[in-house]
Amino acid sequence: MSYLLQHLHSGWAVDKAILGEEERLVVIRFGHDWDETCMHMDEVLASVAEKIKNYAVTYLVDITEDMGAEDDDSVFDQFAIFLIPNDINTLSSSSAPKSS
Repeated sequence: MSYLLQHLHSGWAVDKAILGEEERLVVIRFGHDWDETCMHMDEVLASVAEKIKNYAVTYLVDITEDMGAEDDDSVFDQFAIFLIPNDINTLSSSSAPKSS
């Protein structure tokens, strides 16, 4: 099912996807397109993509590909999903306790 979702093929593309999205949550699945667990996750992500399109955008990154990172000693074991809010500073400052 990974063919149904957009792939990012470089570190630059990942950065651009995160920084370019101002309104929606960015969901990135890092893993192997050939891995059974990742294929199941891709199926789940593809099945909800239409329902969440106003709130989130989903991308896939196949960690088998050379992403151009110098420090590529695998942060990911089998697969990982990151949910990246469009403005981390706004979220953290709005949830911080207010001082009087």
